[in-house]
Amino acid sequence: MYIRYLSSKYDNIVELLKAILNRFLRRIIIEKTFDISFNNYINDNSFSLLPKYKGIYLFKIYEKNESRVSPTIIYIGVASGENGLMGRVNNEHEHLEDARKLVQEMRDKNIDARLVICFSDEKEEYNDFWERIEAALIFGRKPILNTEYKKSFTFNKTIVNVSGSRYLDLKEKYIIE
Repeated sequence: MYIRYLSSKYDNIVELLKAILNRFLRRIIIEKTFDISFNNYINDNSFSLLPKYKGIYLFKIYEKNESRVSPTIIYIGVASGENGLMGRVNNEHEHLEDARKLVQEMRDKNIDARLVICFSDEKEEYNDFWERIEAALIFGRKPILNTEYKKSFTFNKTIVNVSGSRYLDLKEKYIIE
């Protein structure tokens, strides 16, 4: 899909190949540090409130115990398509039903739980790197519903600094080599 987009953008094959190689080198070869903030969230079924920018999203279960709320990340994903988060996180998401089942299992045990989707702040300069950031967070955190990147990290050294009001259950820094 990206190659099709690039081929429509460039007139000759040499320019197209340079653009593809440049993108590959920027994504894979160099050591890179990313600063990512999670300050936004929606409750399950409020998908129309999601923005159209690209970024990382977290499926979290919030469990309420007495006066304390404990978040647990159960899935980390990336929205890198044309419609960004709004296009990726919706009722057709392949892990949404699994997440809802986990919440329901907790409720069946009389645990006050709800599903929340937290998402990163917009960072256009990371649009070529969201998959790498996602991979680092999955490899470092290993959420229950993720399968890809839990056992191996295929990028060069990546440092992800995490901040924001909604990043609980993530470390502040991930260094993955």
